[in-house]
Amino acid sequence: MSRGGDRDTLFSFSGNSGAPRGSNSPEPAGGRRWGTVSESEQQKGQSNQQIYASNQSKLEDQDRALDAISDSLGRTKQIAIEIGKEADEHTQLIDEIDGHVNRVNPMIRNTTKRIDRVATKSSTKGLWLCICLLFIILLVVIGLAFGLP
Repeated sequence: MSRGGDRDTLFSFSGNSGAPRGSNSPEPAGGRRWGTVSESEQQKGQSNQQIYASNQSKLEDQDRALDAISDSLGRTKQIAIEIGKEADEHTQLIDEIDGHVNRVNPMIRNTTKRIDRVATKSSTKGLWLCICLLFIILLVVIGLAFGLP
């Protein structure tokens, strides 16, 4: 046998090497012989040109479907790129805001401390004490004015 071999001898089934164990049948499981082409029900009774035309039509349909999928994937890729750009811009904005917050935070803390100091110094206890003392003085003055002992 030559190096390439005869096509029929290469693809034909011989022996039981492909058959199920315990089978004496020269055909493998499923009843299909190696090297033979099975026709579909649609292809039976059609000429080669009709089968070729049918296959070409199917290939054109598949090509159109693949083109539609390709277009859809292109749009999806473009949307993903735009989302990535938008996310990068938002990340930069968030970083800027974080920097501003880090600068303003100590200022707010210092201002809060000063407000607490002012609130402590201007406590209303002293004011109420002055009001009560002045009220007592007023009562004494009124009492002296009307001759109360």
